[in-house]
Amino acid sequence: MRRSLTALILGGTLLLASGGVGYSQDLEKAWEAYEKGDYATALREYSVLAEQGHAKAQLNLGLMYDNGHGVTRDYKEAVKWYRKSAEQEYALSGVRLSSAVFGPPFIKTGIAHAMLST
Repeated sequence: MRRSLTALILGGTLLLASGGVGYSQDLEKAWEAYEKGDYATALREYSVLAEQGHAKAQLNLGLMYDNGHGVTRDYKEAVKWYRKSAEQEYALSGVRLSSAVFGPPFIKTGIAHAMLST
């Protein structure tokens, strides 16, 4: 179920992708790699865009750290990227952060603890 939720959120970011064509193509490349289980490529693509300040890539990178896809699960790192994205008023990031506080227990545990300790 958690993978389905992650896939839904990551896929939704592509539908909402805006900005330059290069960003959209890079997001699509990252998403395709993620869907194939090529987390190394997805991580590389999302990381570059996230470091450049791309809110959707920041959310997706946070999700990868949150779920341990291609990286060691790291809730603090996930929260870092969720916050960077949310600071740009990217709505899905705000939803992800708020679900960590108000959502069901299986969501709340790691992320909520990381939010409180940062």
